[in-house]
Amino acid sequence: MANSTKKIQTSQINQTSEKLVGVSFEIGRWTGQVRVEETNRKNHFKVLELYPLNGLKFFYKVRYRAVDNWLDTYGIRYMSTWIIPESLVDSTHNLFNDLKEEFFEGVSKFSEDYEMRKIIWQKKEPFWAHLINEPRYNVENLIKKFYFEWYFYQLIPTKTNSVIQKTFSDKMDKIDGAIYEDVAKMAHKLWEKTFSWRESVTPRVIGPIKVIKDKIQGFSFINPTFDATVLLISRAIQGPPMKAKDLIPEKQHMLMKNLIYLLKSSELALKGSQRVLDGADPYEVLSNFVPQHFGKEETTLILGTH
Repeated sequence: MANSTKKIQTSQINQTSEKLVGVSFEIGRWTGQVRVEETNRKNHFKVLELYPLNGLKFFYKVRYRAVDNWLDTYGIRYMSTWIIPESLVDSTHNLFNDLKEEFFEGVSKFSEDYEMRKIIWQKKEPFWAHLINEPRYNVENLIKKFYFEWYFYQLIPTKTNSVIQKTFSDKMDKIDGAIYEDVAKMAHKLWEKTFSWRESVTPRVIGPIKVIKDKIQGFSFINPTFDATVLLISRAIQGPPMKAKDLIPEKQHMLMKNLIYLLKSSELALKGSQRVLDGADPYEVLSNFVPQHFGKEETTLILGTH
């Protein structure tokens, strides 16, 4: 991505980091499988499914809601953790408490189901039946493999070590670019799913666009360009109340289409937002944005200047 945003000064970076919070999140489970060496074939192994994966659906459901639907949507990846705006700490904590409760309800159902499945599996695999009777496969031990944990931490660099200060500043300076890259991925999915081929859309498409808006707005204190991007999004989805099955007017549909095409390129998103910062009206920016030959990789893009 072209670096058209100005580098943030160290003092600004420290002020920005105070409004950002790190989130470490981990979720784990027992695999439901065991790897065993085949009889009379040294160093040849096969995997036995002691417990069906479909019985562990609760794990994937909770993980999806915590990571894909929340942390990746409203935060950004940071090393092996995430960064979210401080304003989302309470809602994140409340959501994770609810998900943790749901998760361990699933673990409880797993433990109840396991004993019954154990008998079925022993009949199905009589040669390996002794395995499941080993202490390590007792339900009490297996439950210990399920965990749902998180904690928050503040991004505050030490002022006494120049190396730490510099590496921290370098990382913070790239955050705005990382956010636009995340937005580009979200917009690309929306483009492929809807705007690249539909000649008309319903108000249902506004929901995913608002999610993109909320993500950018949450980090708006980092860079004024984000505020301008929010103005572009707000203008594109602005319209009278409509029923779910109504068709969005052609002119507004085109604004949305231009917006999503613009957002799926972090470079174009920055250019369009900069025009708003320079005083251009968001409607004019989106109206004069001319994607030639929509849908083709070799598309030439023109940002209107009038």
